[in-house]
Amino acid sequence: MHTFEIPVVWETMNSAGKNSIYPGDFIVVNIKQKPIKGNVVMIKNIDKFSIYEYQPPYLLARSTKNYPNLDLALVDILGVVIQVIKDME
Repeated sequence: MHTFEIPVVWETMNSAGKNSIYPGDFIVVNIKQKPIKGNVVMIKNIDKFSIYEYQPPYLLARSTKNYPNLDLALVDILGVVIQVIKDME
């Protein structure tokens, strides 16, 4: 299988309108899928993981917090978020 499920602990996509993803949600990430403009991707930046919107040549944070946008060349894309399972609490 080329997917994994992980709990969201980041606030980088908490202000993306109907596509918002919040801490407590779960995401399913496909490691084989190539991202296209507008996809949410899971990334590794040095020693930290997060999720961002793929908008080449940048990764955009859609957040209520002050997260920087990132240059694609400086991070590793681990996969494309293909499903969000909302926290039901």
